[in-house]
Amino acid sequence: MGIPRWIKSDLKLLTRYLKGLFDTDGSCYGQPKNYTFVVDFTNRCAQLLTDVHLGLIQLGYHPQKHGDYVRLARKFEAKNFIQRIRFRKFTCPVV
Repeated sequence: MGIPRWIKSDLKLLTRYLKGLFDTDGSCYGQPKNYTFVVDFTNRCAQLLTDVHLGLIQLGYHPQKHGDYVRLARKFEAKNFIQRIRFRKFTCPVV
């Protein structure tokens, strides 16, 4: 189960779809030791992780994909993504 083609072909729909995924199965956190800020999505479905990874690339980001997660670890990109998808305010304070 992955992201439907008709959603992947429309950047507006893709952004909204990713918002839903990150709102439910995503997290964000700062790593003060490394001066980084991370947004990640965790799931066990390999196809969904691949589609999220490719979707983030399609939106112009540089995601990392490992095992059961996809994440944005570049501070600027992570914060930009949070503002772009309009995370619920109680989910992730932008630092």
